[in-house]
Amino acid sequence: MEFTSLLTQHDDHADLAVSGELDAFTAGQVRRQVDDAVFDGFEDFVVDVSDVTFVDAGGLSVFVRLRNAMAVRGGAMTITVASPRFRQVTGVAGLAAAFGLDVTAVDDGHLVKGCAVRR
Repeated sequence: MEFTSLLTQHDDHADLAVSGELDAFTAGQVRRQVDDAVFDGFEDFVVDVSDVTFVDAGGLSVFVRLRNAMAVRGGAMTITVASPRFRQVTGVAGLAAAFGLDVTAVDDGHLVKGCAVRR
């Protein structure tokens, strides 16, 4: 699957959809998109990683960085749906709770969650 990252800015939040292999190399593209949105004043991010087929520490670092930036600003990063691979890697890395992910709640092979990370 080809890597894609699409950030769509709305009036009150930004949607981020990432698919394919999210690694240290492709994370740079996501990081630039997120940095631009934060610079533009966005403090609420809704993230869809349902089509992420691979993620490594470099890929996870984008979400750690975004989560920490939103915590400082009083904003939120909400992962709305995550692929099994993303859930597995965040669980092994010990980041599932930090991202508000319940690695046991699965529906049709994708994580379903409704918890925002707030300061």
